[in-house]
Amino acid sequence: MRIRDGSVKAASAIAGYALVAIAGFLIAMGLGPGWGAAAGSALIVALVIALTRVFRGEDESDEPRRWWRMTARPAAGFVLSGGFAAQAVGVAASSSVDQTPLVWLSVAVSILIAVAYLNSSVRLTAHFTRLTPTR
Repeated sequence: MRIRDGSVKAASAIAGYALVAIAGFLIAMGLGPGWGAAAGSALIVALVIALTRVFRGEDESDEPRRWWRMTARPAAGFVLSGGFAAQAVGVAASSSVDQTPLVWLSVAVSILIAVAYLNSSVRLTAHFTRLTPTR
């Protein structure tokens, strides 16, 4: 299954993120905030991997993507990288120094995802630059 429509992609990402937030909240209520943060982090990684493999650009092949490719075009990856970096800053700024290490895990996961999107966009930019004929 491949999703190409932008509105379906947006709805899928928002719904997935909402489900992760709800699951993380419920786990935090039952087991504590550290476990909620750890579960949320694991679920976000799973969501990003799943959606990265299912979403496709309009002109992109249905063949499996290279392991490093996260978006169809570089701009989307730069935006998503910025979003995950902002999320990491927000969590770090709102957490106290004595917070459980599992809360800091969510900061590390957000940074890791941001770096993965940034890496993808940098590589895609280089790829598209090589493909563009010079005049």
